[in-house]
Amino acid sequence: MTFYNYISAPTTIDWHMDPDIFVARFKERWPHAQIRPARDQCSEYFSHEWRLQIYGHTIGGMLNKINSGVVFYGDLEGCAAFAAWFRSIVPMEQPLIFSDDSQEMEIELTPNITELEIMARVFCI
Repeated sequence: MTFYNYISAPTTIDWHMDPDIFVARFKERWPHAQIRPARDQCSEYFSHEWRLQIYGHTIGGMLNKINSGVVFYGDLEGCAAFAAWFRSIVPMEQPLIFSDDSQEMEIELTPNITELEIMARVFCI
């Protein structure tokens, strides 16, 4: 099953992920993954797009350059792993929200959250 997700800061906070830092950390974590500048039709809103394998499943997504969030899709286990990693590269004091595309599910990504904790919260909602 494919899940479509977002991670972003609350709208009341003016925080931005530097795309160069994101790309560098992404390449450190997944050196064999594909990451590139967003294609023309997406470049107004997104700085980079990527595809990677987590647990044998493809996870794809884009870094939003307007609100410094990420939009991504894939199976739940892979998406939870990506969300936990993204939380780990964001300053601890920065709040982040993980939500699905319908925004029926919202999970606060606390510092040091694990993929298992994310999956447990998804199934409890």
